[in-house]
Amino acid sequence: LNRNDPASFTDNTYHVVTDDPGSDETAILDGFTVTGGGGVFYPTQPQLGGGGFWLINSRATIRNCTISNHFVAGGSPFEAGPGAPGAGAYIAGGGPTFFQCTFVGNGAGNGIPSGCRTGSPYPGDRYGGSGGAVYSDASEPRFIACSFLNNTAGTGGPSTMCLSNGTGGGSGGSGGAVYASAGRL
Repeated sequence: LNRNDPASFTDNTYHVVTDDPGSDETAILDGFTVTGGGGVFYPTQPQLGGGGFWLINSRATIRNCTISNHFVAGGSPFEAGPGAPGAGAYIAGGGPTFFQCTFVGNGAGNGIPSGCRTGSPYPGDRYGGSGGAVYSDASEPRFIACSFLNNTAGTGGPSTMCLSNGTGGGSGGSGGAVYASAGRL
């Protein structure tokens, strides 16, 4: 908002697009670039992730969109906190469809000052966070002809039900591209 990205995301909106409670299949978002959402979140905040999309029980269709440069972090620069989930999209319940979308340059982590992770707007980000592009919780999202490029999470490495294309190198996070805590992809 202050034209200072990527140096600071702390003044940006937490979620650029929200669908809570969720829409049905007739809701369509087509041909947009959704960018720059997120910030540093604290455990006391109920909406701890989803810089680009916050989708709760949604069955909406998102097509021909670019979801880029979102960053979510938990904790603070001075203390450990949980990593925030799903920088590009946080999905809980439902089953939205993403068709021909590109997820690029999204990152999930936290703000502990312990080093520098490639692509992070926060120099201290090396721990926590899951699902750099997408975090899915008890959901069944569909990704049809989508691309995932340079998304990062705490580790960026693969684990159960994770697809990774990140460049992270810290610890405590999973799924540079997509992380599913329950449900199926």
